[in-house]
Amino acid sequence: MDRDKDGLLLKVRGLTKSFEKNIVLDDVDLDLKPGEVHVLFGENGAGKTTFTKILCGGYLANSGEIAIEGRKVHIAKPADSRSLGIVAVHQDFSLVPQLSVLENLYLGREYKTGPFLNKRKMAKEAKAYFENLKIGLDIDLYKKIAVLSMEKQQVVAIARALLQPLKILILDEPTSNFTDRETGILFEHIRELTQRGVGVIYISHIVEELMEIGDRVTILRDGRVVGHIESNADITKENLLKGMVQRGVQKVQQALTTDLGDVCLEVNHLCTDSGLKDINLNVKKGEILGIGGLPDSGKSLIGRALFGLEKITCGEIKIRGEDIAQDIKPSRALKNRMIYFPAEKLDGLVLCRDIKENATLPSLKDKFSSRGILDKGREKDAVSGIVEKLNIRPPNMGKRVCYLSGGNQQKVIMGRGLLKEAKTFIFDEITRGVDIASKVEFYEIVAEIAKDSDGVIFITSELTELLDLCHRVIIMYGKRVKATLRHEDATREKLVHHILGLEVDR
Repeated sequence: MDRDKDGLLLKVRGLTKSFEKNIVLDDVDLDLKPGEVHVLFGENGAGKTTFTKILCGGYLANSGEIAIEGRKVHIAKPADSRSLGIVAVHQDFSLVPQLSVLENLYLGREYKTGPFLNKRKMAKEAKAYFENLKIGLDIDLYKKIAVLSMEKQQVVAIARALLQPLKILILDEPTSNFTDRETGILFEHIRELTQRGVGVIYISHIVEELMEIGDRVTILRDGRVVGHIESNADITKENLLKGMVQRGVQKVQQALTTDLGDVCLEVNHLCTDSGLKDINLNVKKGEILGIGGLPDSGKSLIGRALFGLEKITCGEIKIRGEDIAQDIKPSRALKNRMIYFPAEKLDGLVLCRDIKENATLPSLKDKFSSRGILDKGREKDAVSGIVEKLNIRPPNMGKRVCYLSGGNQQKVIMGRGLLKEAKTFIFDEITRGVDIASKVEFYEIVAEIAKDSDGVIFITSELTELLDLCHRVIIMYGKRVKATLRHEDATREKLVHHILGLEVDR
């Protein structure tokens, strides 16, 4: 087996990736030594997941080189990465919900006897593996993934990775659903792997974990490498925070109106089946309330809960003084003129239909129909105004949505809210995946919407948006409200501390 002259297991040089005009990785270099835990660190949207998906064959890089043990390789699909010994546990687990635990563990590499699956051999090996894993959770091999808790799904995803032959293991937020005990057991297995020469790329926002398990750190920001920490002794909270906090980007701040009205939306002691705990917040007329946090912090659950997509176990949701928490569902939220824009921009879009049909879909019955007859002229006039107001391109309401860019698809969904004459708006990651020019356009739209609204909830992973666009900022951590800061009191350093669950020095 040939070795790199520097003894490197993995050498990445000049890796660049863009989606349309949005550059998400820009000339990234990274080295991984045999037996090393190399940490990738940075805020949400820094490019960490894109980097790992390129290594795993999920994305093709625009440019750059990847070498394994001194040999340049081309990774065009997941099978290529697996053949090279690169195995990943992604943040979304990448499990098939409709299949059993056993089927997921061996998907694509099933044991066979002749033309038949050897389920007995797979089950015997898997059972022995889970016993050796000593994670302390009872995993039924024949249960479907869909019925398992997130904690057990995470165990299955990790077990599937560790059951495969591997040289490089990529772990993306692997302990997000684990207790301290389970995290400790995982770390023991990582140490066993590194002793055998396996290299580990480890992604986490939990500073204490990085200090315990990391050997070196590469810090990413806005798709670029902005810093390195070269030894475990130097992996400190101060050094990690320094890499995240320092920034030199142009502000995108909109002029925030100071003429706010009364509280229109009030949430008191809200708890949900999905884990939100004692959530308290309020939104005033004309206000933009930002909500930020890590992917598993619960920030997106707030939007879903307010729109009736999560089961509420206790607490109040008051819209203009009326508590609707006990009977909350999307139809009631819409009736109360609240609208929710999910993080996945394609949710709810009918891609094979045109802009006009997609924009008016939720409003046909109550706004454009009379006695079952569609008023096409009125519908056309309304959509024409929305296309102009939101600058949808191309400005052709007959254009099928599947042919629009991601940013313009997002605008079509925003148009739905305007046509419904909503008063309370919940935006979740509305600028994800769009270029900076489109982002600025969205900021202008949101600021304009806010002026005449009963309030906007703006959920985002980008610190710049929280700092520059919002009257107040709520930071979530562990599915609780960690901090609430006014616009004038919010700094990048304070937000980063709260996002990582750390205390801020007074």
